Amino acid sequence: MNQYDEIMEADKVYLEKVGMQDVLQQFVADTMETHPDNIYEYMMTWATRRRTPSVALPKGADVNCDVG
Repeated sequence: MNQYDEIMEADKVYLEKVGMQDVLQQFVADTMETHPDNIYEYMMTWATRRRTPSVALPKGADVNCDVG
């Protein structure tokens, strides 16, 4: 196996680990239902609404998830 194949295999394992196929399938389904005019803006809004914060926010912090 050459270096390129090793990198591709490692990337494939990572994408499977984080559930990227499910994420992409849901994004495509939501996009087809919504038919946004600006796909890039929609993608940012869609991802922001679904993301899980990687760090805890201080107690009482005001978090506004209403985007778009």
